[in-house]
Amino acid sequence: METTTEIKPKKTVKNRSLTNDRLQPKNQLKAQTSNLKRVMEICRLAQEDSLFIALIAETSQGKTFGFNEYEITNENVYKVEITPSMTPKQFYLELQRKLHLESVNSKGSLWYLIEKNAQSLWELKKKSLVIVDEAGNFKKGMHKYIRELRDKTKGFCGIIMSGPGYFKKNMTDWEKEGYPGVPEVMSRINHWITLKKHNINDVRKICALYNITDEDFINQCDQYNYLSKIFDEVWKYLKINN
Repeated sequence: METTTEIKPKKTVKNRSLTNDRLQPKNQLKAQTSNLKRVMEICRLAQEDSLFIALIAETSQGKTFGFNEYEITNENVYKVEITPSMTPKQFYLELQRKLHLESVNSKGSLWYLIEKNAQSLWELKKKSLVIVDEAGNFKKGMHKYIRELRDKTKGFCGIIMSGPGYFKKNMTDWEKEGYPGVPEVMSRINHWITLKKHNINDVRKICALYNITDEDFINQCDQYNYLSKIFDEVWKYLKINN
């Protein structure tokens, strides 16, 4: 006897774009904001020329999204985000995880971990890039361990340290104090680069993704400091006007 299976109609989600599109990173990528392009170019430069770059960018200017996109779309790129509770050893353990070094003894000394990470980067036989994001969370004195990685990988691996304005202020103040390790790190940084706030053309590109041409609304969004705030306001605008 033949059996039949009831096929239930698929559930539809009304206004799907109004509920979760604003959360989709692909929309930031589609917008191709000036900072996204700038971050991607800085990453390319650091990787190809094995440079040590300090990138200053305030919150929600597209920096981390640019890093993530570059890491996904390029080989031998390893991004580690510094958290407030992270120790130097935990940083190198996370870099070890990104490099897929499961065989490395996690109970080894910090020197051992730095040595193994540097060796693995060298064994790639290709230009690589280590991105240290949220470097403003570095505790005083942690920077010298980045210097150690730089010294062991100079010539075949670029490094980007990135954080907000107070990251540079902290580094500058500690250098003036002569805090051990900081002047040595500062002397190794090839370039300090500061990302500018998004401009009205960036806002127009974001609004264009949703076919918004309301100039009053665009000018209003241009006053906001954060890209995330602009995406939120676009979502609200669509919800009200659709």
